[in-house]
Amino acid sequence: MSAGDYLATANVWQVLDLIVAEFKSDPQSTQCFDRRIVDRAIALNDAHRVAPSLGATGEFPRGQLDDSDEGEISIGITVRRGTVLLAFGKPVGWLGLPPQMARDIGRTLQERADEAATVS
Repeated sequence: MSAGDYLATANVWQVLDLIVAEFKSDPQSTQCFDRRIVDRAIALNDAHRVAPSLGATGEFPRGQLDDSDEGEISIGITVRRGTVLLAFGKPVGWLGLPPQMARDIGRTLQERADEAATVS
């Protein structure tokens, strides 16, 4: 399949994935694109990956902690323009985590911080 055939049959998210992957592997390789287009592709790609699953799940997997507990929430941790973003999908007053999940999120934050540090 030629590149033209692939782009003709690929969906928008696959095309954005290609642009973002190419930019992340070699920022100079996308110089034929206006930088605003690449930045927008990265932002759309990030939003597409995390947005559908963010927010309240309606579940209380460990029971309700107290009256202010609104239940489980699905969050996203990503990097955009050298900044680590935590996305909740809704306003959040507080976040309670079991110890292992807190450790896992801490590790993920460190990984994203390392990734963000490499973005110029």
